[in-house]
Amino acid sequence: MADRVRWGILGAGFIADYQFIPAVKASPRGEVVAVAARDADRAAAFAQRHAIPRSVAGYERLISDPDVEAVYVALPNSAHAEWTMAAAAAGKHVICEKPLARDAREAAVVVEACARAGVALAECFVYRYHPQTLRIGRWLREGAIGEVRTVHANFHFTMDAERRRRDIRMSAPLAGGALMDLGCYPISWLRFVFGEEPESAAARAVWDPEGGVDTQMVGMLSFSAGRAGTFDCSFDCDQDLSTTIVGTKGRIVVAQPYHPRGSGATVRLLRRGLPEEVHVDAKDEPAFLAAVEAFHATVRDGAPLRVPSRDGVDNMAAIDAVRASAAAGGALRPVSRP
Repeated sequence: MADRVRWGILGAGFIADYQFIPAVKASPRGEVVAVAARDADRAAAFAQRHAIPRSVAGYERLISDPDVEAVYVALPNSAHAEWTMAAAAAGKHVICEKPLARDAREAAVVVEACARAGVALAECFVYRYHPQTLRIGRWLREGAIGEVRTVHANFHFTMDAERRRRDIRMSAPLAGGALMDLGCYPISWLRFVFGEEPESAAARAVWDPEGGVDTQMVGMLSFSAGRAGTFDCSFDCDQDLSTTIVGTKGRIVVAQPYHPRGSGATVRLLRRGLPEEVHVDAKDEPAFLAAVEAFHATVRDGAPLRVPSRDGVDNMAAIDAVRASAAAGGALRPVSRP
């Protein structure tokens, strides 16, 4: 198709390899035309593996490419803001991996820079676009489980000692840690389910003495009317991504809230303790596909962003409060939105 959105990728890593590339290939409205990495050989190998026409060493060369009109930023967390703003200044639309920045103030600067440049910006919480999430949102709006009173969300997996020695997520200068890498998901999920911003946060963490990052975080976000959401994220625990939403008339249990895919992605709606409906998402589409398709509609058709760019700032504000509470040994901290 002549009107395909032409993508460039910053960062030849795992997430681009196994998530973003399959989604763009599955979309009739997009194509990847270039990839950049710090190392020329790594970029070339990535391009060859995925039949991408061009590979370059250095991110500046990619964002200055006139044939690239949208950029996927898949760099370490510490580089998200810098290169999102650089891409925006070059007139490129951006999907940036989560989290959008290192803190809420930096995220606000990023959003303003993209708005000033007139480019679309989406933070890569792809679950917000998935049919499973849309269905859950409809249940919540219709009052299927009454008023939501509490939510618990998990995201953890085990990172062994060998992997910790080389994984960028164990580096404080690169803005790593379980909260930034994993906890950003349940925090986003709690905000989505309650449909508002949290008022305060409390959290406790386990810290890695070498990398200076948290390897486990357990926290609570307080919302209006005495409602609360709890979460835990960890590099130390057996893998679990489940969540439970509890209301006054029932509950919703979700096996894969963040990257639902295949027959394992189930949603149970229970009332009076009995399952009334079991939804199995039998499709095995790439997890990023719905989000990529929505972004293509924004770039090509002028459709409004389904999730406003400002959402990335608000999510970072909650993360900031959680981080501040953990640093203070669990003391309650207000959520301040810039």
